[in-house]
Amino acid sequence: MPRPFGWTLACMLLCGLHASPSSAVPSATIAVDAATVTNPSARRLLGTSFDGRTGIHQQVGGGASVPTGYFDQGNQLIAGVAPLWSQLHLTTVRYPGNGVDQIDWRETVGPMALRAPQPYAGNSVQTQVIRFGFDDFMAMLAAHNAPSQPAPEVQIMVSTDTSLTVPTQAEIVQMAADWVEYANCPDDGNNRGGGVNWAHERALNGHPAPYGIRIWNIGNEPWGPTQAFNFNVAGNAAAFAALAQPIITAMTAIDSTILITVPSAAHSLGAVVDNAAQATWDNVMLSQLGGRIFGLSEHIFHDGSAARGVAASAGSIDAVLARIAASAHPNVRLLLGDQASFIPGSPTPAQVEFGMQWQSALTTADFLLMLAGKRIELANFWVYGSTQSTWHPIRRNSNGSYTMMPAAQLYAQLGQSLHDQALATTTVSPASLDGTAAYSVRAGAFRAGDGSALTLVVVNRDTLAAQSVTITGLEAWSAASARRLSAANASAEVIDVATVAAGGANAEYALPRASILIVDYVPATTGVVADLDRPPFALGTPQPNPASVGTRLALSGVDPMTARAWIHDVAGRVVRELAPAMGASVEWDLCDSRGHRVHPGVYLVRVADARGCRTRRVVVLD
Repeated sequence: MPRPFGWTLACMLLCGLHASPSSAVPSATIAVDAATVTNPSARRLLGTSFDGRTGIHQQVGGGASVPTGYFDQGNQLIAGVAPLWSQLHLTTVRYPGNGVDQIDWRETVGPMALRAPQPYAGNSVQTQVIRFGFDDFMAMLAAHNAPSQPAPEVQIMVSTDTSLTVPTQAEIVQMAADWVEYANCPDDGNNRGGGVNWAHERALNGHPAPYGIRIWNIGNEPWGPTQAFNFNVAGNAAAFAALAQPIITAMTAIDSTILITVPSAAHSLGAVVDNAAQATWDNVMLSQLGGRIFGLSEHIFHDGSAARGVAASAGSIDAVLARIAASAHPNVRLLLGDQASFIPGSPTPAQVEFGMQWQSALTTADFLLMLAGKRIELANFWVYGSTQSTWHPIRRNSNGSYTMMPAAQLYAQLGQSLHDQALATTTVSPASLDGTAAYSVRAGAFRAGDGSALTLVVVNRDTLAAQSVTITGLEAWSAASARRLSAANASAEVIDVATVAAGGANAEYALPRASILIVDYVPATTGVVADLDRPPFALGTPQPNPASVGTRLALSGVDPMTARAWIHDVAGRVVRELAPAMGASVEWDLCDSRGHRVHPGVYLVRVADARGCRTRRVVVLD
């Protein structure tokens, strides 16, 4: 069980909710390096796993049948779930979760009357027709995000275990290939896999266009008690690789563009360790499958303790990254197929709920900021789709109402303002007074790809002490708004969101114990005034804009004898002076006056002659 908050009277008197930075001790410093991007797709760290059994209904205590997921038996989103689920912006979603080893996906599509009951609970007793199937899942995702937002990316899990529904390994191979055909092939009469024309079946089921799913996960957790290939057993890694080979061959024969991942044995169930057996498994995956796979998929379950905290999880991740780097296939990516708070086996009801409550959400925020500084492709939170499983970010209560737990509330907050580019961020802070970590504060900066916005997220994970936080490196940015997330106690189920005064570029903020600060920035107001004199000449649109190599700005009516041009940053500083070419154009190679490539961001081109000046904005990408 994670160490609880120290909500004692003495702590409250000592730490308090400080109203000003000067009263918050000890202090931490945060330095943002806007020139260094540590993760270009950081929003994919806000991914989710989704349980494909979301439409299952079960009897509770011998009473009436109740929904265990988000959808009723008519495949409609349950009224109490809808306003909670809609708050989450979905970036990438892994499907179908634990049901992958019990459910045959082919029995989740097509007419309901033709679908065979599935042993959804891992035994032959509890069976039910899967009404909310694969096509329903894809339709849900297509409708979830706002039209202005990208559609969620899908990752499909493919089983490697024989089960009640798939009795042979040959059928496992066929089932995987059939799913790729159903998901990705056009309905053009070319039955790529032979047998059932699955692309045509998809069209008959109401979706003529292919779904175009890129990432396919073969296998799941090679340490679970029900898994056929436990990494602790000698020879199992090679046996798994031998089975994966024909699966990969069959799937890529259908669609050669898909990306395959296989499991890493590194994980954190119990104390986080990286032992020889885990390394052996990973090295076999890399040596035997490395040339055919996109990535390794690790699972991490963390808490606020020293043994299983974020620092220990980082060590496990670093070990896998080191194995990849040392292999013959260093371009293999690392994904976190699942991550969430650690909940022990055979947990008490209090332990189950604690994994979704405030202190666990705080640790998750710390964990996500740690990931942003590493070469991680994506990360999925375990698990949405079920309201009654051990991990339930949306919970069904005994009276039939639903609660959005802090674990989900956190993602709703981060989804509002987290941007794609994670920037290098260095934090120096005292050791946590609660004794669980060598640090108390972690921060991460996230910039929009077009340079139009930046968000800083700061976590004070110390449950006993407040912090005074000083920020540097954001001189080119202006804080537009700031808010603080906190809660009444460790097991609170409501995150309190409070607006705080936004400071300047090098601001100082007070963070109460166990709190999160989110500051949203826009480019700083520049001292360069646009079109102040309205001279009788015109500037064209910079081409290209955004620019990654160079940009050209056409001029019209500029006096070639007095024309001058400058590049300014958003703080108004001169980056480079340029010479207009015969008054007809200005070209910029994206270098400063020293010949060094400028950092990504927003710049202003200022052109002047004796009659006045005009400006245009240029966005520079990596």
